[in-house]
This record gives sequence, structure tokens and C-alpha cells, in this order.
Amino acid sequence: MRSAFFIAFFSCITLPLVPYLYRLALMYPLTVPSPAPASPATRLAPRRSSPLWLALLVIPLVVSGGSLRAIAEGNHSGSHTSPSHTDPSHTDPSSTNPSHTDPGNTNPGNTGHSHAALEIPAGQPIPKVTLKVHPDPDRGWNLELQVENFSFAPERIGLSSLPSEGHAHLYINGEKIGRLYGAWHHLPSLPPGRHTLKVNLNANDHRTLRHQGEEIAASVMVEVPETPIDR
Repeated sequence: MRSAFFIAFFSCITLPLVPYLYRLALMYPLTVPSPAPASPATRLAPRRSSPLWLALLVIPLVVSGGSLRAIAEGNHSGSHTSPSHTDPSHTDPSSTNPSHTDPGNTNPGNTGHSHAALEIPAGQPIPKVTLKVHPDPDRGWNLELQVENFSFAPERIGLSSLPSEGHAHLYINGEKIGRLYGAWHHLPSLPPGRHTLKVNLNANDHRTLRHQGEEIAASVMVEVPETPIDR
């Protein structure tokens, strides 16, 4: 861009001189001397102008044209690199949704939350989980997780992973609600309608346990009536 500025500055100085150079070329043509003695015929012939005048006329035009082109290209490239045209959601780290990177995120509105998988090694006992939903005598529901070949280890969260220990994640209608560190969890309320409750087993580093490509999980359907049932 700086070079284009200097070219434009030079053009502004030289371009107005073109008419004067043209008049000088007509008034004082630079002739090329002829090697042979001048004869009456050659004296009457028009004198040939030197290419020097032609160069003096053409150079300002070429420079001015180049400067205009450089300015136009600079404006065109600037329109593509202007920060106002940049989508900050693709470059600004602050715009990254933390629910996709934080393994402990419990945002219930996060429907796309998922973790990497930990496949159960061959010959290792396969963990199992069963989910049971019990109506609470007061309000809500009590969720019971029955596990096999697996133990809850909240004190080892974030440490080295074993396929036989970790924690569970609770999902309602595909949305993650939070972690479960034990066999029981109280669910205080649900809106009227049909809801799918799901729990899956996860290792200490939040990787979902899988066996033959299928996550180790259990689901239960809960129907909530429009009018609450007195208990």
C-alpha cells in the first residue's frame, strides 16, 4: 500500500506535465543526425523525432495507470481482509461454546454434548447398568442405578481411567442434566408429558464406556400427567 501511495504521488506530479512535454516535442524536436550529407531533398523532408520525447510522454501515462491499478487492487484486497467481514465465531476463542469442551458441563440445554469413548478391552468384565425410577412419597422421583462390574469413584474424577470405575451421566430427552456419583439420585420435578431418562457409565476422564461400539447405558420412559397426582 505504501508503494501505491508513492506511485500515485509521482503520477500527480508528472501527469500535468504531459501537455507541456507534448508542446515542447512539437516546438523543439530532437532530430537524429543523418550520416550522409544533406541534400536539398533531405532538407525538405520532415525531421524525425527522437524516441526520447516519446518516452517522456509515455512514462507519466504508464506510471499513472499503474498507480490507479495498485490502488484498486489494494482496495479490493482490503475488502476481503477487513475485520468487519470476519466472523468472530470462527476466530475468537472467547466465542467457543464451553459446553463442548468442558467435560464437567451440566448445562441442561446442551443437546449436542458428547465425550470420547473408552472401549472395554477384550477379556475385561463388561460393566452393566440398570435404571429404575421410583415415585418419591413427597414430590418428584428417585432414580436408582444398579451397576455390575463397575464402582462409583467420585474421589478419582479426572485421574487415570479404568473401565471398571468412574461415574454416570444423566440425560433427560437427550439433554445432559449432570453427573451421578452414586446409586441414588432425586429428581424433584418434570413438566407434563412423556420424558426419556437415560444414564450412561463414564470413566474418570469422562470418556463414555462402550462395548463393541455401543455405549453402556440404560433408559426409562416417564409419563407425567397434566394434573399432578396427590401422594
